[in-house]
Amino acid sequence: MVKKLFIYFLGFNFLLISSLCFAQKQVESVIKLSESINSTAEDILPLLSPSGDSLFFARVFHEANNGGKYSGSDIWLSIFDVSTNSWGKASNQLRNWNDKNNNFIIGINSKEQYIYQNNAKNPQKGIQFVKSKSTYWTNPQNISIAGIPNSGYQGIYVSTDYSVILLVMNDKKGVGKEDLYVSTKDNQENWAEPVNLGTTINTSESEISPFLSVDKKTLYFASKGHGGYGDMDIFMSKRLYNNWTVWSKPQNIGKEINSKQFDGYYSEYGDSIAFFSSNREGELSDIYQVNFKKDGKTFNSNRIIPISSTQQKANRTYLNEREISWELDNDKNFMFEMYLNESVNGISKIKEQLGLLAEKLKSQPDLKVAFEIIPLANIPSDVLVIQSNKIMAEIFSLLISKGVNHSNLAYDGIELSNTNLQGDKQKVRIIPSFFR
Repeated sequence: MVKKLFIYFLGFNFLLISSLCFAQKQVESVIKLSESINSTAEDILPLLSPSGDSLFFARVFHEANNGGKYSGSDIWLSIFDVSTNSWGKASNQLRNWNDKNNNFIIGINSKEQYIYQNNAKNPQKGIQFVKSKSTYWTNPQNISIAGIPNSGYQGIYVSTDYSVILLVMNDKKGVGKEDLYVSTKDNQENWAEPVNLGTTINTSESEISPFLSVDKKTLYFASKGHGGYGDMDIFMSKRLYNNWTVWSKPQNIGKEINSKQFDGYYSEYGDSIAFFSSNREGELSDIYQVNFKKDGKTFNSNRIIPISSTQQKANRTYLNEREISWELDNDKNFMFEMYLNESVNGISKIKEQLGLLAEKLKSQPDLKVAFEIIPLANIPSDVLVIQSNKIMAEIFSLLISKGVNHSNLAYDGIELSNTNLQGDKQKVRIIPSFFR
């Protein structure tokens, strides 16, 4: 029996709420996530992995947290399952990431090699990171950063390229109750003393939950001091003149996202999706998803490759063996194997194969190809999904760069057999299927 394992695709059929304008994007819907993620506890700080298949968040006041309900917050993880079109049941069994204190995800490296954490109630831990090693995550390691205290801050966000850290601190020299600060690296890779973002951002009230766009030009944060619809609203501001203390006037992102209750911990990904936390439906916060109207692009800067649906596959007319031999040359082998942690661009033989494939696809504009990935051993599903998506993103990019039409490419996901695989633990096989 064969089953399919898929990555998260930003194309859900959610109930439409009213179409509204926000930050030059059209809000299509705002959805409270299911019980696989939300609980009777406090669910906050959602961060989506760059591959788009994994949602990290923090859970507070939950009996299953390390140490129990009142011990502190844990990091939880949910992986999206396209076969059920839903997020999988969240788990906090993440090696030894969690302990009895407060644990939070505070950033994910753009290449997904590092995940940053912090433990604000344990000064010995401070800011930490774990690193992806193809088939597992390393144990947490400390980041030694001069100028950032191990205590005294209530929140932190690390940019995807690890060049900027935003902090929430209650400092005597600050503007209000809780202010936003920034620390950047100098030429010697040393972190500068935190600098207050200034009075355009900070008010006499509290500003919390900072999130920075990938280009580091747009700041999202929650505030009580800029007015709004209720307790704490989410705002956005543009950084001006490449200066960390000069910002545009904060703009409320709208009543469709903000409510009369607490709204914060906003994070946005490409032009398709965002997440935030709100207690609009109860005493404790839940996680919500914002869907933006698409502009027709399917291959975007977020490098999320959509998985072929059952209906899409049913509409294909596949080439048989004789047609493949005739039209693609029997001696051309477009199937290949590679290690999960390898780069397609770093393997000359595969690049040559893909170059030949590109010429075939361009010579027959109606010919299309779908790729499927088969692991050669039992590999943890989260690692397999993340690394496979990276491989497919590189394959798509290379073929498109050689003139192949994006609409002629498809990804059929990962095929898993129930048998115990005994092959190389880090290798996968990429198999193309040709169709019209």
